[in-house]
Formats: sequence, structure tokens, C-alpha cells
Amino acid sequence: MLTPKVAIIILNWNGWKDTLECLESLYQITYPAYEVVIVDNGSEDNSLDHIRDYCAGNHGVTTDFVTYQAENKPIALAEYTRNEIESGGADPLVDIPSDRKLRIIKNEKNYGCSEGNNIGMRFALNDLNADYILLLNNDVVVDREFLGEMIAVAEGDEYIGFVGPKAYFYHDKGFIQYTGGGSVDLLRGISPCIARDERDGGKYDRNYEVDYVGGACILVKREVIDTIGLWDDTFFAYWEETDWCLRGKKEGYASMYAWRANIWHKEGATSGSGLNTYFMTRNRPYFVRKHTDPAQYMQFLLYQMGFRFWYTLFLYGIYQRDLTKLRYYLKGIKDSRKLKPETPSTHQTPEPPIRPNIPN
Repeated sequence: MLTPKVAIIILNWNGWKDTLECLESLYQITYPAYEVVIVDNGSEDNSLDHIRDYCAGNHGVTTDFVTYQAENKPIALAEYTRNEIESGGADPLVDIPSDRKLRIIKNEKNYGCSEGNNIGMRFALNDLNADYILLLNNDVVVDREFLGEMIAVAEGDEYIGFVGPKAYFYHDKGFIQYTGGGSVDLLRGISPCIARDERDGGKYDRNYEVDYVGGACILVKREVIDTIGLWDDTFFAYWEETDWCLRGKKEGYASMYAWRANIWHKEGATSGSGLNTYFMTRNRPYFVRKHTDPAQYMQFLLYQMGFRFWYTLFLYGIYQRDLTKLRYYLKGIKDSRKLKPETPSTHQTPEPPIRPNIPN
């Protein structure tokens, strides 16, 4: 049986220190067939020079999570501009082991999380002919067995389209950040993570279905992308992975949690002050409108204006006295009115027609 080929897409934006630690952990995994692609979103912190030094073996990485491995250095490096990869062409890094090569796509500006990842995925599908794509945050450190465990779950049933790991907090290793992803409440416009902030005592040591897979580490089958397309770049950042999984669910693809796949996530390392508040607020109505009918969307709006708005004003303005977050929140509400899906959904998200056989 052939081993599926996985393209790992890592988006970097002014975060080379996190990216190097992520790369070092990736190059020590046991899964044999993967291609690493960094998409640099117009960084201005000399990220590319630091990554080049790392590939040349001139920049060691040692943390509590990884021990630097010199045996696979230097790492063969191929660099492309966005225009070059979108024009097509031969890929030079062939017949080189997975842990000895790296490709970098150099975007001329920050395209955001959504389109930045789309650029990488188009390259992986068109030039690398990947069977799976793994979108991985640059502020993640992975366990050696994580990818093999995720592939095992994905291969367990044809209706499994997305797979997510057990994510721990990087700075508090014993506590869970989420298990696979989370649930979605469309009428309140929330997507809480499952098991967040819980100490890992074995309660979540089983595979199960989730509404969506967290965007810090999301594995997707090629056929799912062929069916539903890439990320909706209107989001720019936040909600895009949840939208992707719900779009997949409408086509019968389940999102699964693979408990044996472990990662550690720093969370928020790529978000500027207040920007996560802005994009979460701006994108929420757009996301809900895409996945509800008009009556349901009206219920959502009534909840937002009747409770969430006043609660958030109190939280940021009075309780936390965080005027930066408050300004971003109000701007997010204002700008959300500019985002309108072309054709709002007329039905609720259905259950997949056939429930997957869930490997434990």
C-alpha cells in the first residue's frame, strides 16, 4: 500500500523564531512522505535570511521541546516568488528525503491567513501533487508520531475529510488547548474549543467527530479541496477553517479528532494587539450568514445586539478597561456590514449521509 504524500504548509509573517522551532520539530517526525512549504507573507523582520541560515546549518534550534539535529543539515532550499509558482514550472527538489528539503514561497505583501494559505495549497496541489495537505501554524511544535497518527485516522474512512490533533498549551504542557477542534453554535455565533483549559487526565483519549478542526493544525484530503475549494479569502484571518469544515460537512465529509496525534501551540503568537478581536468580530456575521437561512440569521442578529454587544462594552470598557480592544471591537462591527455572501444559505448544515467508521 502506497504511503500518502502530505504537503505541509506553514505561513510565516515576521515570526522566524517560532518558524525555526516548528521546522526543527517537523524534520524529526517519523512519517516518511512529506514536503514542507513555507509561505512568507511579506515579512519585514529578515525572516528569510534566518530561515536560509537554518537550512545551511548555521542557526541551531534548541528548546524544551526539541533538540537540534545536525545530521540532516544542510537542507536543500528552493525559493519562488508568488508570480513564479502561479505561472507553473518544474520543481527542482526531487529525489531528496523529506527531512532534507524546504521550499519557500515569497509573497510580495501580507495576503492574510486565508489567501496566504491558499497560495501554498495551490502550489501543493498543482506542483507537488499532494494526496493530503496539512496546514500548520508556525507557532506549533509537533510530536514525532503526530502526522502518521493523523493519516491513520483520515485513511480509516472515505467520509473523513478533515483531521485535527490533541493540542496542548506550549507554555503549560499538562493542559489541553483543544481536542481536534470544537463545536459550532450558529445562533450565538460562537465556536468553543472542546476540552479547553482542562488538565489532560485521559478523558479525551479516544477519536471522535467534531464540528470543525482547529486551524493551528488541520489535515485535509485532496478530494475535499477538489469538491469544496480552498479557504474563503474574504475572512483574511479567523473563522476560515470553521467555514471550510462546515462547507465540507454539507458535502458529506466529517471532521475528526485524532487523540494520539499531539502538538503544542503557543497561541496568539501571530496576532497583533487587538487584531484578533477585530477579525473575530468583523467575520462573525459573515460566517453565520453563510451557514444559516434568513430566519436563523435574524435570531443571530437579535442575540448579538440584545446581549453580546452590551456585554462586550462592559467587558472591555468597564471591567478590563482595555480601550484598544474596545476600539477594535467597534471597528469590527462597523466593517462587518461590508461583508456579504453572494448567496446566503437557505438550509441548515446537514449531517453527513453516512457516518464514518471511527478508528480508535
